[in-house]
Amino acid sequence: VCPTYAWRLPVIFFAFIESGSFCGSDSAYFVMTCGNDIGNAGAYIEKLCAKKGLKIKGVSALVMPENYLAVYDVTEKPEAKLLISEADKTLKALSDSIGKGQDLPKVKTGLTDIVKSSLINPVFYSLIVSSKGFHVTDKCVSCGKCAELCPLNNIILEQGKPLYGDNCTHCMACICACPTEAIEYKKRTVGKERYYNSS
Repeated sequence: VCPTYAWRLPVIFFAFIESGSFCGSDSAYFVMTCGNDIGNAGAYIEKLCAKKGLKIKGVSALVMPENYLAVYDVTEKPEAKLLISEADKTLKALSDSIGKGQDLPKVKTGLTDIVKSSLINPVFYSLIVSSKGFHVTDKCVSCGKCAELCPLNNIILEQGKPLYGDNCTHCMACICACPTEAIEYKKRTVGKERYYNSS
């Protein structure tokens, strides 16, 4: 289970699968959370599984509220609540299929999906994914939540303020979970609502 980054697996998750060793079963299921769709991610996952000797049993999209503030606005709260409710139902159905060893339904892809995954993904990583644009405003209360939540330990507190390293995956946990909305990414997040599902 992982997020979708520009219609493919996040680079960090791809590397984890590529370098990891797995035992117990050669069956592989992928559930990708996304704001809208997963594009042609399945084609790249199939190649990865073939390389690892894993039997791909399906790739499914799990539509969730949008929280990628570096590009999009977050999903309004009433709609987010509905999306979470629908996602719970989808997740239950996927879980039942996986428990029975069934293949997951095929995700239909078209030319637009192929373009998004093959052309936009590399541009996304080269032009957007960087920790250099993060900065903190005077709303910061030095709570350290950003450093605590960073999955790559890329944030340290220096004199009570977050300092970003170079190992950022752009998950937006620091921005979206900041209790005072003190963290911004360039000018792209200024004035935008935040969304963080803490449940």
